[in-house]
Amino acid sequence: MKNDFKISKYIVCVDDLDEKNILFNCATGSLMLLDKDKYSLLENNLIDKIDSSLIELLKKSKIIIPSECNEEVEYLKHIEKSTKNDEIYLTISPTFLCNFDCSYCFVNKSNSMINTTTLNSIINCIKSNNFNRDKMINIIWFGGETLLALDHIIEFTQKLERSISSNNIRASIVTNGYLLNQDVLVKLIRSHIKIIQITFDGNEYLHNKYRKTKCGKETYKQIMENIINLLSTNYDFVLNLRCNYFSDGADSDMIAEFVKDIAPIIQDDKRVNIQLKPIIDFSCSSNTKSFFDSYDNVELIKQAITKELPNQVIYNTVGLPKPKIKWCSSGEENMFNIGPSGELYFCKSQFGYKDKAIGYINEDGSISYNKNYDINVRNNYLLEKCLECKYLPLCMGGCKRLRVDKNKAICYWNEESIKNLIRRNLATWN
Repeated sequence: MKNDFKISKYIVCVDDLDEKNILFNCATGSLMLLDKDKYSLLENNLIDKIDSSLIELLKKSKIIIPSECNEEVEYLKHIEKSTKNDEIYLTISPTFLCNFDCSYCFVNKSNSMINTTTLNSIINCIKSNNFNRDKMINIIWFGGETLLALDHIIEFTQKLERSISSNNIRASIVTNGYLLNQDVLVKLIRSHIKIIQITFDGNEYLHNKYRKTKCGKETYKQIMENIINLLSTNYDFVLNLRCNYFSDGADSDMIAEFVKDIAPIIQDDKRVNIQLKPIIDFSCSSNTKSFFDSYDNVELIKQAITKELPNQVIYNTVGLPKPKIKWCSSGEENMFNIGPSGELYFCKSQFGYKDKAIGYINEDGSISYNKNYDINVRNNYLLEKCLECKYLPLCMGGCKRLRVDKNKAICYWNEESIKNLIRRNLATWN
């Protein structure tokens, strides 16, 4: 038994309690409370001295693994497998135009609007990309403000339906919600768009402060009215309401006020989810205040939301990091971020910055790549530091764009930050 198993390299141990240690497995997200003497046996590879029932529990939680297991190699296989897609994923920005003037928006605004020639090029690209009629096409419509290009979205869908089965089209849309009335909803559903995301920045005051129209008009009440009208229908769709938050937690009360506004509208409608998300300005080219993920402050916001809507919050309720399959899909096989002129981007956060484009879709559907493709895609591999790191399962190397831009590992977690999260939640677990 002694040499059959070893402790996983992905274990974080909180050892400052009196009689027990807390073990957190970064690879599985599991937690275990273990007597200090038992942990000492584990740490010193005296596993044969541990009773069999505990051994089985340690194996089940993958705190111990077979001695011959090379976890780095296994994760490389896992990463390679996660980048292989049998389906096609398109994030299409039909326009960089927007009717809002949000102070933190990272999109480089221009008058670009997709046209029929570009739509045809995308269709031809799909056909030439290992195409068969049974392959699932997943589309995210992203802006700018997508509904300014609604006619082009409809045109594209109609063209796509002539090439593949309509059952193989899945689509979603990101919109500010200002133009989203019942007539628009019907058109979206007919275009296979069943998932709609609308963004709020807190209560009426905070939202209107950051999300005015270009002519300075407030938008909160109009969007709320639109949501009421959407939910009054019996249509089958999913409405994701994204709540942005600041890192300093100063807006938690205002987000709580937003929840009090929205709760009577949503009630127990299962079509609605509330998501807590930061906004990050990856360009770092302005003094705009970024929104960063802070577990301490977001926990306050989560509690405010769950008090009113306990079944409709999408967030880690434990408050600990979760293992990731991957950080994101940028650069993966059969995954394309497409701008209004048919330009391709490694990451959708680069939309509008044509100097960042990795290539273009030609009219015949072929793709011409440039030097940015080599920089962003071919060279975007995990650094040795990442492969050796015990926190790899939590970030999978972190943001791919930042990793290339900074030419170094982007580290989000360390031993102390995870231990502090565990300690902070001890009272809740007890």
